[in-house]
Amino acid sequence: MVLGGVWEDLARQSVARLQVGGESWLPAQRWWGAGQDRRPLEFDLVARHATSSNRVLVGEAKVTARPKEVPALLQALAEKTRRCPAFQGKRLDLRLWVLEGVRQDDARVVAGAGVFGL
Repeated sequence: MVLGGVWEDLARQSVARLQVGGESWLPAQRWWGAGQDRRPLEFDLVARHATSSNRVLVGEAKVTARPKEVPALLQALAEKTRRCPAFQGKRLDLRLWVLEGVRQDDARVVAGAGVFGL
C-alpha cells in the first residue's frame, strides 16, 4: 500500500478518537457512489456526528499540502459534496487531513501530528 492509502486509513481511524472541530464523531468510512450528474464520486472519509444524524463530517486526506493550498482544496471538496445526493439536507463539516506541510493552527485542517497525538 502506498503512503497515500495508509494516510487515508489513519485519517479515518482518527475520527472517532479525536474531537474534530470540537465535536465527537462516529467512526469514519470511505464513500463511493454516483453524483447527481451520474459521474463517480469518492470521499476519503465520511462520518456521522455522535449525537446528531443531520450532521456529517466529510474529509479529504492529503499526504502534503502547503498552507496557501488549503482554501482551494476545501473549495474543491465543497463543490464535490454539492454533487453528492447522500449529503442533501445535511449539515456538513468539511476538513482536510494533511500529513506534512500544514500546521495544526488552521482549524480546517487535522495535521499529521494531531492524528498521532503529538
